[in-house]
Amino acid sequence: RPRGTVIAFASVLAAVLGLTPVSLTTLAPAEVAARDGFVVTAPIDGVIEDIPVEPNTDVAADATLIKFVDTTVRSRFDVAVREVVVAQARLKKMTQLAFQDVQGRHELGIARAELQLRLAERDYAQDLLAKSVLKADRKGVVIFAGKSELIGRPVSVGERIMEIADPRRIEFRIDVPVGDAIVLGNGARAKIYLDSDPLHPIEAKVVRSDYKARVHEGNVLSFRVVATPTDPGRLPRLGIRGTAQLYGDEVRLGFFLLRRPIASLRQWMGI
Repeated sequence: RPRGTVIAFASVLAAVLGLTPVSLTTLAPAEVAARDGFVVTAPIDGVIEDIPVEPNTDVAADATLIKFVDTTVRSRFDVAVREVVVAQARLKKMTQLAFQDVQGRHELGIARAELQLRLAERDYAQDLLAKSVLKADRKGVVIFAGKSELIGRPVSVGERIMEIADPRRIEFRIDVPVGDAIVLGNGARAKIYLDSDPLHPIEAKVVRSDYKARVHEGNVLSFRVVATPTDPGRLPRLGIRGTAQLYGDEVRLGFFLLRRPIASLRQWMGI
């Protein structure tokens, strides 16, 4: 059996180690995402017919991204053009009658208003037809799930389809589960261990975090934390996943080791 002096020394050593200040850390899944990416949304209600670009490839400004089925809008434009021709012919006839008949003068104003209405309908149909081919507003890397998931799918106005990102502007999106959440302030330190290169972590700092937990990928209730790399020379590829180690405030080593057992005991006792 250990002697009393050994037990006393071990107790003092454990107490000293338990009061040693350490950084409170937690681990959470992370993903390399685009910072300030341009979201491409559907400009019209329609069905996607073709996507000429490939996922995760560079596109130039004004490059064609999406082609919508334009059968309906093209027919609408053709009908609007014919209605304009009819309205112009009626206005010309009313203009000639206005010099001869009083009734013609009354109909002249109506004919002019009808022509303006038909012209507006034609311009609107022409604008819809132009939007059936969606082009890139800027250059960058186009990000979307895949062609097979989008082609043939009906979309509505404002629905998100893809994203154009600058590969030189990245951020790390970290989903911290509620059970592992710690207090993080802006500028808190983070280390990102990418699955493709786990032996060389990337230093980062926290720029913002959600105040309210949401259900993210995997149906896990978690807080979204966003961090940016502090080393501009290391820019991993967009979409790579890994694990983030987040550093919070300093706590005692005893609390760091017993934090989860204390939380589990509190939930079990209902305190």
